[in-house]
Amino acid sequence: MKQNFNIPVRRTLTVLCGAALAAFAVACQKDNNTVELTAVMADRPDSGAKVYIDGLRACWQQGDAVKIYSGGAAADYSLAVTSADGVSATIRGVAQGDSYTAGYPASAATVTGPGTLAIDFPAVQAYERVAIYSDADGAAQRIASPMAAYSTGDILKFYNVGALLKVVVANTYAEAVTLHSVEVESDNAPLAGTAAVSVSAAGTDIVAVSGTSRTVTLSLSDADVTLASSGGSVTLYLPVLPIAESAKSNLTVLVKATGAGGRYTFVSGSADGGVWIARNQMGSVPARLDEAGKTAVNAHFWGQGTEKSPFLIENEADLYTLRNLVTHTHLDSYDDAVYNANTVYYRQTADLDISRQRAWGQAPTHAVGSTARPFRAHYNGDGHSVKLGVTSSKPHHPIGIFGVVGEGASISCLTSTGSVSTTNHVSTGGVVGLVAGNATIDRCDNKAAIRNSGAEMSDKGVGGVCGQVQADGGTVTLSNCSNHGTVSTAGMRAGGIVGHHSAGTLTVDGCANHAAVGQTSYHHTHQGKGCGGIVGHIHSADGTATVQNCTNNGTVSGFQNIGGLIGRTENATVIAGCANTAAVAARTFGRGRHNIGGMVGSATGTLTLQGAVRQQGDVTGMCYVGGVVGHIASTLTVDEDATVEVDATVKYSGSTTCTTHYTSVQSLASVTGGLAGYCNYLAVNGAVAVRGAVTHSGTAYRCVGGIVGVVGDARKSDCHFTVGNRAVITNEAAVDGTHYTGGFVGWAQKMTISDGSGHHVNTGRVTGSVYVGGIAGHIHHTSGLNRCTNRGNIRGDHHVGGLVGRAEAASTFTYCRNSGAVMAGGGSSMSTDAINQSGVAGILASAGGALSFVRCLNSGDVTAVSGGGSSLYVGGISGYTNAAVTMSDCGNTGHLRGSGVAAAGLAAMCHANTSTITNSYNQGNLTYNSSTSTGGGITSAVNSRPTLKNCYFSGTVSIVGKLTNYGNMSGSYNHSNYTAHCTDCYSIDQTAKGTNYAAANHTITRNTDNEYVTSSRTRLRDALNNWQNSNTAYSTWSSSCHTELPRLSWEDE
Repeated sequence: MKQNFNIPVRRTLTVLCGAALAAFAVACQKDNNTVELTAVMADRPDSGAKVYIDGLRACWQQGDAVKIYSGGAAADYSLAVTSADGVSATIRGVAQGDSYTAGYPASAATVTGPGTLAIDFPAVQAYERVAIYSDADGAAQRIASPMAAYSTGDILKFYNVGALLKVVVANTYAEAVTLHSVEVESDNAPLAGTAAVSVSAAGTDIVAVSGTSRTVTLSLSDADVTLASSGGSVTLYLPVLPIAESAKSNLTVLVKATGAGGRYTFVSGSADGGVWIARNQMGSVPARLDEAGKTAVNAHFWGQGTEKSPFLIENEADLYTLRNLVTHTHLDSYDDAVYNANTVYYRQTADLDISRQRAWGQAPTHAVGSTARPFRAHYNGDGHSVKLGVTSSKPHHPIGIFGVVGEGASISCLTSTGSVSTTNHVSTGGVVGLVAGNATIDRCDNKAAIRNSGAEMSDKGVGGVCGQVQADGGTVTLSNCSNHGTVSTAGMRAGGIVGHHSAGTLTVDGCANHAAVGQTSYHHTHQGKGCGGIVGHIHSADGTATVQNCTNNGTVSGFQNIGGLIGRTENATVIAGCANTAAVAARTFGRGRHNIGGMVGSATGTLTLQGAVRQQGDVTGMCYVGGVVGHIASTLTVDEDATVEVDATVKYSGSTTCTTHYTSVQSLASVTGGLAGYCNYLAVNGAVAVRGAVTHSGTAYRCVGGIVGVVGDARKSDCHFTVGNRAVITNEAAVDGTHYTGGFVGWAQKMTISDGSGHHVNTGRVTGSVYVGGIAGHIHHTSGLNRCTNRGNIRGDHHVGGLVGRAEAASTFTYCRNSGAVMAGGGSSMSTDAINQSGVAGILASAGGALSFVRCLNSGDVTAVSGGGSSLYVGGISGYTNAAVTMSDCGNTGHLRGSGVAAAGLAAMCHANTSTITNSYNQGNLTYNSSTSTGGGITSAVNSRPTLKNCYFSGTVSIVGKLTNYGNMSGSYNHSNYTAHCTDCYSIDQTAKGTNYAAANHTITRNTDNEYVTSSRTRLRDALNNWQNSNTAYSTWSSSCHTELPRLSWEDE
């Protein structure tokens, strides 16, 4: 249905917006469960339904459509006009229902249920002049005035929802003018938007109004409405949202028209006091075209070039004109101050197609803006698009809708479609080719396929939205942009949003990539270039980069420096609140550095993670592979406010070798980590959680960590893995490697985990060959671990620990626990020295420096299996060491199965006279096979006499074959002079083997009350606490009753 008014063309054109239009009456019911409805007027349903405004009547137009909801579904139905005057109509075939809710016009109505609907009031309306019925003068303005109706009976009445503006345009100017558009702006309320309506048989009620614009425009560009000079006039009507009935609105009218002197803009407005714009009412406002109100004369565009009244880009010719004005081509006269300055504004009003411009951007035509003359004004696409079809280019002539955007410019709300395919040394983007100064790009989208197949791109870039940012000393922001078109390059630098950031400070905020981004070929000159889902390569000489609130949903693939967000960054970079959900993968090309990361391929500057950072896409590559970053030669920091989550499979795949970084024993061929592959320095101050799997396939040596593969280099001295007081690290991923494999880190030069409020936990299974640990495979320099827990099963051949495989230097462990099963044994390609100095233990397998364990606990079974196991040292807490061991307030409850040199309940070996084990216990059972030579309930001694104080052993001992030396406290590996010195020590087991051993001072038995007591009949818990009472620096002992073995009170903290 259209609401129309039958009026003479030279008289006032009106429309009913303040009156009711129609009602439906059920005329007859059809056999197919449909009904026929008759339309009559709401206010006078019995008398022909005439409603008068200025003596004119409202009527239906043949074929008008109304949306009707009739009990479960809404559908559009056509009107059939049945009366000569157009005031009666029927609607046939309406689905029968208990009630009917109708909205008009159908194109603007959304029926949401019985009696409820929403109706849109458009911000831009098209003028339509049509012949209506039999009026002698022939034509009138056709207007659709939004209406609604509801009924459960025979009559359904339509009521007006909005208001009507009557604009009387009078030309008193000295020239005849042809109207282009009329814009009306309210000072206090929106005129366009959506009204939520409740309607009943008694009338309507607007429940809520969601206004989107205070301006409503009537376009007359295709109407050929010409007003004679000095007296021509026309009356126009615009349906609008109503303003509160108790308020008036001051209106400004902007009339755009063409005359002999060019394109004119006239401004006028309502009289003082304003205009009523109430529902079911009509307000009137004059628009005078005269010399006083003429604000602009322009030969090229509609509008005034101001922020409030921008120049309008209405068609392709306007865009070509803008290009010519900016680049100073094809025009005899131009003025940068008028057309290309920071004070100039443009707005696009329609979708444009310039796809026939195959050489768009190529000199001499250029795109909008060139290297010599960048675009420096403000361009608002207003949600419209420009279709590209570029197939030809020249070097150094950037390509996009805008070729080069310069100082102070802004591009907003613009979409590029079509395709761009270039082969030259040229920056290429869907919206902007190159940004060359302070600028902003906001709410721009690319849907074009972007491809540059040039083999050598040097410093250029290819991006979905922007090819390159080269703003020397400036700041560039891209916000709320997206890419939906594939982006590919043979020149390596490619990004879903920005291809290359080469100068200035860059911020990418709230952007998303939804399409594939990739490098298509490799050449040795491409080393150091990057490909990313958001930004390809960052290496500004004078700025930093921030990527925040961004998401990549498109696959990213290539040959080198590949990242879900950033391919490569060489500047200080912040990633905040970002996510990658898509796969990131490397393509094989042979030897070389493949840096592959879920978010960043490689970084040489500092990289900081902030806010919620989520990595969900699988990452596959060679050489350096990381869930978030592949390789960082500087510091990776996780801020205190950060929550970093990796839920993906991170995998090395292939046989490519690289020998850039070295551990203390073995050069590395690949590095893989759940958070990072390689870091020079890693500082975790927030939360990091890794789930999924961190693994490998192929033939080269692997260094794999659930959090990070490698931290540092044995040839360096400034590398460190630090964990702050407020950090929480969790790895749930299964970790599979060969040499240097850990639940947190494969190999670290130095590691410091501070004493925070919670434990850092590995629950993932960890499997490797040599140097395998639930927290770290290998630590090279002096380190300290606090509050670390492993719950995953650990399996390897040599140097296998519940927490750490090997600590090469002095290390401390505080509040550390292991509950996972630890198993070692088998062959290895490592050196004989490395194998012979190997351990397997609940906390630390082997060490090359002094060790300190404070309040550590192992409850996992520790097993040394046959097959290379003759060299193993098996301990509940510590395995092999060639230096002093200091242990206090520690315990073991796991079952130890020895197949090697020595096996003992807490420390397999004490190698210095200064070694002490104090206030500790072993409740675990000990099983020795035929190859084990030395063992003890607590420790075994080698070339030393360790001191044991206030310790107890309550497990059972099973000896198979020959065990040379065993004591319930300690055995001695090589001489009777090297046996432990025991004070206040206790044991249930009384087994002794050989001559070199140390036994407990007291035997533990049970009394008649089944309580654990010492040989002096003192309850065991009391006996232990008697010593502690004089040594209060140590933990007290506790148990629920004396029939239970006592534990250390710190275990309940």
